[in-house]
Amino acid sequence: MEPEVKLAAVQFVEAALTVPATERSAVEGLGDRVLAAGQAPAVAAPLASLLPSEGPSVVRVVYPQYGGLAPGVDRASVMVVADRSFLGMSAGGVREVVTQSLTVDVRLDRAEPRWVVTEVLPAARPAAGAPISAVAQSLLADARIRLPGAARDDVLAGSVDDRVLLALTAMAQRWTVDVTVLASGHPPNVFGTDRLSNHTLGRAVDVWALDGVPVIDHARAPWKEAMDLAAASGADEIGGPVDPGAGPFFSDAVHQDHLHIGFELEAPAGG
Repeated sequence: MEPEVKLAAVQFVEAALTVPATERSAVEGLGDRVLAAGQAPAVAAPLASLLPSEGPSVVRVVYPQYGGLAPGVDRASVMVVADRSFLGMSAGGVREVVTQSLTVDVRLDRAEPRWVVTEVLPAARPAAGAPISAVAQSLLADARIRLPGAARDDVLAGSVDDRVLLALTAMAQRWTVDVTVLASGHPPNVFGTDRLSNHTLGRAVDVWALDGVPVIDHARAPWKEAMDLAAASGADEIGGPVDPGAGPFFSDAVHQDHLHIGFELEAPAGG
């Protein structure tokens, strides 16, 4: 819907976290790299903690998904899921390439000639909770459910409603499911409102691809079948490219590039 906003977010993350071998300090060069991408250096400060202490770093963006588009489309959130590779030290004291998954909520304002990054919010690691459920353990072992690092941490922390995990498990019986975000890394409120998101409550998941076909490829992705299956799994808040009609469905500009599967109502007591 707004490709330039995604492009600006991706270029910002790539510039901030890709460190050439010629740089002596990844953190000291952060401002210059961001400035070269046409953005304000000060905004990138929260990303300093994601940089290696020394040596080069390369970022590969997996997917940039809309987190929100404000009315009039003058403000936006883009959740950038990426893999960062750098040289680290193994347990045996050998230098080796380490790859880490990261999720960053990039906030932007419309400006000329390009969107301007106003804030970056790296996903924080959730605190460990009680031992995870059998449903969570099964999902983590399912190779057909592909979770970025922040989403995996959410499941390991026990902060995701089992109903969400069961809906994902049902989808994985038909497709390989690529998840963008569960709780960590998503805007806390429904973007542009003061209403707490069901993601924050651990009651929603965003899916960006099915069997490797991005949802935004409306003609090829089985998004309609997946929305129907989510409804059959009990989800009562299902967003996607088109509102199929009667049921717990909705569609808007934000949900052209992913499926939102949520549970608006709390789980029944004892359920």
